[in-house]
Formats: sequence, C-alpha cells, structure tokens
Amino acid sequence: MHGSEWHLRGIDYLRARTIGIHRRDIPQASATRVWLRVRATSGGPPFSVLNWIDVVRVGAKLRWLLDKGTEVQLRAHPARCYE
Repeated sequence: MHGSEWHLRGIDYLRARTIGIHRRDIPQASATRVWLRVRATSGGPPFSVLNWIDVVRVGAKLRWLLDKGTEVQLRAHPARCYE
C-alpha cells in the first residue's frame, strides 16, 4: 500500500455456506461463513482482498463472530479494528 489511509471502494458478496462451530460463549452449533471481496485504494492502484466472516442469527439480527486473535486485538485497540 502506498498511502497511510485506505479508502473503501466496495464489498462484493461471493458465496456462503453453513459451518459447525464450537464456542463456549455462543449457544449455536452452526454459523454461516460468508466470503467477501473487499475493494479499496490507498494512494496507488486499486486492490482487492478476499476475506470471510462467520455469522450467527441472534433473534432477528445477524452477528459477526470474531476469531479469538481479532477479538483480543479489538478489545486492546478499539480504534484500530482493521489491523
């Protein structure tokens, strides 16, 4: 990346599938893994990153499940959630 800030240009949904989960803090036994393409720029040519998130339904809402490493990092530095 060339600049110090990146600018979101779009997020594309690619696919989803059901996966099993086993987490003490989550009552559900399955989640939906959603694959996304994130498009951005940062002072140079546009770039894209493939990424996935796991999602569970809580009542009428959807909630992201963070992996433990991301959860620890987010709790330690809430303002820098995409490092």
